[in-house]
Amino acid sequence: RQRQMCIRDRRWSVTEGLVEHRREAKPDEDTTNPEEALGKALGWRDDGTIFVFRDLHHYFEHGKIVRLLRDCAHHFRGASNTFVLLSPVLSLPKDLEKEVAVADFPLPGSDEIAQMVDKSYRDFTDNVGSFVDNFTPELRRDVIRACSGLTEDEMDDALAKAVIESGGLTPAVVDSLNRTKREAIRKTQCLEAIEAREGMNAVGGLDVLKGWVKK
Repeated sequence: RQRQMCIRDRRWSVTEGLVEHRREAKPDEDTTNPEEALGKALGWRDDGTIFVFRDLHHYFEHGKIVRLLRDCAHHFRGASNTFVLLSPVLSLPKDLEKEVAVADFPLPGSDEIAQMVDKSYRDFTDNVGSFVDNFTPELRRDVIRACSGLTEDEMDDALAKAVIESGGLTPAVVDSLNRTKREAIRKTQCLEAIEAREGMNAVGGLDVLKGWVKK
C-alpha cells in the first residue's frame, strides 16, 4: 500500500513564534526568538511539514541565523519537509544565494484586477449610503487600468481611499488612484512618475508602431 502523507504547516513570525497555521493558533513565546524557532524546525520529526518563516530577512546580519538556515537547507534537501521564507523584499546574504530557490509572485493581471474591482463595487452598492454611484462601463475600464501595477492589498486600500476622497464612484476616482500610484513610486526613491498629458494622436506618423502599442 502507498502511504498517504498528512501535510502540516507551521508559520513563524517574531510576534507569534512558531505556531500551527490556523486562525485560532495561540502565540508561542518560547519560539519568538528566530534562533529557537529555526532550531526547533531543524529538529522536527514529523514528515510532510511546511515551515513558513515571515520577515526573517531582518535577522540576516546575524551569523548564527545564516548558519541555521544553511543547516535547514541541507537537512530538508531530499526530505518530505519544506522550508519557505516569505519577505516583501529580496535580500539574501551571499552565503544563502545558492541554497535558496527564489519564487516571485507576479502582480495581479487585468482579469484578476477586474474581479477585484467588481467585488469592490458589489461591496460598495451594499453600503452606498450618501455616496454617488456613477459606475459606468467606461469608468470601470478606466479604474481597472488605473489599478494595474498595484498589489491586492494596495488595490483594496487605494479603492477605499479613492471612493472616500471622491464622494463615491465618479471619474475623480481614477485621478485618486493615479495619485496613489505616483506616491508609491516616489517612496521607492528610484523612479519618478510623470503624468502624460499628450496622447498617441499627438505623435505624427509611426502608424505601425502606434497600432502595436495599442494592442
